[in-house]
Amino acid sequence: MLIVRKRFFHGWAVVAAVFLAGFASVVAFNPVLAVMMKPMAAEMGWSRGAIAGAMSAGSLASGGLALLVGPLMDKRGVRWPLALGVVVIGMCLIGVSQVTALWQFYLLFGLSRAISAGVVEMAASVAIANWFIAKRARAFGLATTGPRIGLAFMPPLALLLASALGWRGAWFGLGVTSWAIAVLPAILFIGRRPEDFGLAPDGRRAEEKSSPPSSQHVASPKPGALHAADGSWTAKDAVRSAPFWLLTAAQAVTMMASGGVNMHQLPHLTDRGIPTAIAVGVISSYAVWAMVGVLLWSYLAERFGVRPVLAAVSALSAVGVFILARVESVAAAYFYSAFYGLCFGGEMALFPLAWANYFGRASLGAINGLSRPIVMAFNAAGPVFAGWIFDSTGSYWVSFVVFIIVFLVGAALIFVARPARSASGR
Repeated sequence: MLIVRKRFFHGWAVVAAVFLAGFASVVAFNPVLAVMMKPMAAEMGWSRGAIAGAMSAGSLASGGLALLVGPLMDKRGVRWPLALGVVVIGMCLIGVSQVTALWQFYLLFGLSRAISAGVVEMAASVAIANWFIAKRARAFGLATTGPRIGLAFMPPLALLLASALGWRGAWFGLGVTSWAIAVLPAILFIGRRPEDFGLAPDGRRAEEKSSPPSSQHVASPKPGALHAADGSWTAKDAVRSAPFWLLTAAQAVTMMASGGVNMHQLPHLTDRGIPTAIAVGVISSYAVWAMVGVLLWSYLAERFGVRPVLAAVSALSAVGVFILARVESVAAAYFYSAFYGLCFGGEMALFPLAWANYFGRASLGAINGLSRPIVMAFNAAGPVFAGWIFDSTGSYWVSFVVFIIVFLVGAALIFVARPARSASGR
């Protein structure tokens, strides 16, 4: 791994590599699949609910995958899981370009989604939390703009490729694109923790780090040593605490709603009379506003605390879904993209920050891994539920009402999820 020690804090190179990995992993996100939904359905005869089911199957699988790789990331670091994860995502999408049956699509796209959500997203959170403490909110904010910019770039690229090469050629091109963007930076720049290289979090000198004074620096501390140093929880303590379950429930319900909205917003817009090319532009605009939201809400969280800001984001997301449900013009569609995009950016940046701030660095991968099966099961339910409602009624209205309620429930759960001391008194 390449590392710069003088003047420039290497943690910012880690942020850049995480940014690129997030950018690349968007090829397995809902809005990209949404671009392919209608042409795939037309050629293959699959329903919207069936296509959305592949995303949900991958989301379910990601929970089990995270449970396995989380402790490994704590012990060994995230460099190779992140790099190999992007490699496999690209291979899967190239395979999707050759599918002839629905089960093949579920296997290949589902695996790409599982790795994107169960490995890449969690690895990004662990990496940033390990390299930053005082500057964690801004580091998360910068890193999380990667997926948001990716969402602005990848759906139009998918539409362009699909228009020129068909949906099969588009999937092939997206797979290769993900390799080109993210694999090498992850290998070159991501390290486990700054202490492994004689550095301290946030770019401070080792003797300035937020731990008890010590006359001797340990170059590569065991994870347990960090518990005393920075107030980190063990996974055993965390799972016995109320904040763990409240945060898990809050993230689960909000990701159910956001997953359903993100998958079906584009077909809903076209159903409401918005031309496809303009609807894709609306989705790209939404992603740009989400990038702004990442930076805005991260700044506010650093200033006012993550809990009240995240609760506000979830409540405002409910308003955004109502606006989407009532869209009747291009102007209204772009207004929705700005309003809901700002909220979605906050959701994506602040949940990882909340987990890191509540439970510390040492066992964050294991703790996230324990919550992930529940979170991703709910995330999987959102797209399938909305697709089933549409296939049954010809409208998304009922599903959007449910998502509005779910976002408000998430806001209430976040608001009561106060941090607590670990069972060991740290």
